[in-house]
Amino acid sequence: MAAAPDSAAPAASAHQADLDVRGLSVAYRTRGTEVTALDGVSLTVAPGQVVALVGESGSGKSTLASAVIGQLDPQADVTGGSIRLGGKELTAANRRWRSHDIGYVPQDPTVSLNPSRTIVSQVGEVARRFHVAHRKNVEEVVERVLTDVGIRDPRRVLTLYPHQISGGMRQRVLIGIALLGDPGLIVADEPSSGLDVQVQQRILDLLETRVRTSGAGMLLITHDLALAAARADAIAVLHDGRLVETGPTDRVLTDPQDAYTAMLVAARPRRLETRDETPVSDEANPVVLEARGLGKEFPSRFGEPTRVLNEVSFEVRRGRTLGVIGESGSGKTTLARIAFGLETFTEGEMLLHGEPVGSPGHRIPRAALARVRMVFQNPYNSLNPALSVGQILADSLKAARLPKAGPVREEVRAALAAVELDAGIAQRRPRELSGGQRQRVAIARALVTRPEMLILDEPVSALDANVQAVVIDLLQELQRERSLAYVFISHDIAAIEAMSDDVLALEHGAVTSYGPVTKET
Repeated sequence: MAAAPDSAAPAASAHQADLDVRGLSVAYRTRGTEVTALDGVSLTVAPGQVVALVGESGSGKSTLASAVIGQLDPQADVTGGSIRLGGKELTAANRRWRSHDIGYVPQDPTVSLNPSRTIVSQVGEVARRFHVAHRKNVEEVVERVLTDVGIRDPRRVLTLYPHQISGGMRQRVLIGIALLGDPGLIVADEPSSGLDVQVQQRILDLLETRVRTSGAGMLLITHDLALAAARADAIAVLHDGRLVETGPTDRVLTDPQDAYTAMLVAARPRRLETRDETPVSDEANPVVLEARGLGKEFPSRFGEPTRVLNEVSFEVRRGRTLGVIGESGSGKTTLARIAFGLETFTEGEMLLHGEPVGSPGHRIPRAALARVRMVFQNPYNSLNPALSVGQILADSLKAARLPKAGPVREEVRAALAAVELDAGIAQRRPRELSGGQRQRVAIARALVTRPEMLILDEPVSALDANVQAVVIDLLQELQRERSLAYVFISHDIAAIEAMSDDVLALEHGAVTSYGPVTKET
């Protein structure tokens, strides 16, 4: 089905093998009913080849990845077909064999790394399992792995915890782990989702170089057709769990045979409407949150502490949006976590409605932030996997104790409808949803409490281009209706320009510019 790999013969991987998926069907059991996620899917990935699996959120891409690596949800069943690697049936293989021959790069690096263990501990464990390192040289081997995946100052990173490094660095750590066993197949599930353009390119360059030099095959799962066009030898298109088209990349993009594929190829993200430029009034737009000279540093076992924020000052007004932009590792997410009371600050001052809250070395009390809600960059670890979507939203609503709230079921239904999710989603658990659906649930959970301020950490990074515009339109409409204050964090300049009244640009934790957004005409 796919284009041939490059003619130059790469160095063989120790476990080089074809992936052959035939007639694969997967269904989820949900409260006595069965929901089909994959229906008779067939595809192959040859050694040295990159095959992109594309489709909109909810099409079944991540379910296929989970099936290939042997990590399907307990509520999911393979109802038909087979998955073979090098002629061996994966559904019957033991987990150790799969982990050695398949390297998996997950969509969400935060939930995939143990938050209570250092980087050297986690990478070192895998290195020892594959006999790449032993107890005496584990730090040396891990430092080399981090260097190979392009992490600057790897010795400093060794003793840090996942939350102390950027999303791009966490993703690089996971790539290093995935490649330690010299796998014959790499499964990369949205490996650059949520990363800025520069880091995206570095991550994808790293993976592609490995494929071309080792002869390993790669199944690249993405909703970004432009990314598939730039990186893949072949494209397979999923729609509602069915494979509607496969073929060489050039042919699929220039001469699509299926109407759905043609729609994806023809689609362009519609231009986001810019905001009305209305004058700021201290009476109509009072300051909700203010930072003065904010600083943050993390201790390090090697040398000086790591400074991630330095002398950051800003204000967020009612009915206005502060856009925060910067590359991965610039301090954006750390700033959001401080503002939401999840992280301490080292120096400076935070004020809510003009009153100081928190103090250096202490988090802002949650009680002070009762009407502030956050939409996290990674919905995978912010939604309780044991609860249904309806229960998650209902718990959030009940905790807020809104005096004029309607029946819980109706409030939940309205919140889901606001983010364009069917009411039936309320019966499903987060693990049964796609990445994009989970992100919309996270937004709905914040909205259901009727907050006065939302901290939005890359809220559209996991969504398809057409859904991104819908969600941004929704956020703008909600702001107009309720005079919400937003902190909108993104690496996407177009989204920042569309959403923001003021922009705070960060680089290596320092403010490089701050002021009203300038929009190109």
